[in-house]
Amino acid sequence: MNEKQKMRLNYTILAIFACITLISLAYITRHFCQSHHAKSVERAAVFAYEKINTTPIPETGTDTLNERERLLAIEQARRELFAELLEQNADFRGFIEIPELDILLPYVQTNNNETYLNTAFDGTANPVGTIFLDSLNDPLLLDRNNVLHGHNMKNGTMFGDLYLLKNPEYFGREPIIILDSLTGKTAWLIFAAYVCEADINIIQTTFTLAGFAEYLNGIKARNMHMTDIEINPEIARILTLSTCSYEFPDARFIVHAVKQW
Repeated sequence: MNEKQKMRLNYTILAIFACITLISLAYITRHFCQSHHAKSVERAAVFAYEKINTTPIPETGTDTLNERERLLAIEQARRELFAELLEQNADFRGFIEIPELDILLPYVQTNNNETYLNTAFDGTANPVGTIFLDSLNDPLLLDRNNVLHGHNMKNGTMFGDLYLLKNPEYFGREPIIILDSLTGKTAWLIFAAYVCEADINIIQTTFTLAGFAEYLNGIKARNMHMTDIEINPEIARILTLSTCSYEFPDARFIVHAVKQW
């Protein structure tokens, strides 16, 4: 190879390196901007929520109604309280808060489980996504198993800090999940956490009584922590949080909580 050919090869290598560097920088910049935008949208939603967080739930005078009618009446009244958030996103259903993990996020629901995997709360395309209630769930949270999905972001956003519940120290504090929805506030006690393969049965939402008892036994068998919390399948409602995990391909980290009030 003569000197001219060597110079041409060196220039080619430099050009390839420069292209790779530019593409990498563009990817990193795009990822940073998307993450920053998602955090800004999240902060705006939290700001709007905190302005109404201490507002009492309006009295509905529906003591004699059945549970669904009572909750629908509450929702109609609370929609006025959450008007700003509903204006930001008509799919808004409420906020999930896990004080022990410093998680406070809006959640939504639509007619599928794909849209909000890559859509921010303000409706813009964003791989960070938004926490969402499973499309098969009753929006009033009346199912035996109510499922919230969210990404496990390495910067700690969305369900990125759920991994802390793999630690017995955090789990042993018996953390509470608060859902502040259009139908009022509810509290859920975390009783199980585990890593599993992606499995549609994990996020099943409706059951027969026998099927639900079997489902709860499966949770007990998979639970990575010892607990003496007893779940009565006849009256229990549970909340399931589902996010990705990285122990093996297509792994999921699942957290279950049982309704307290």
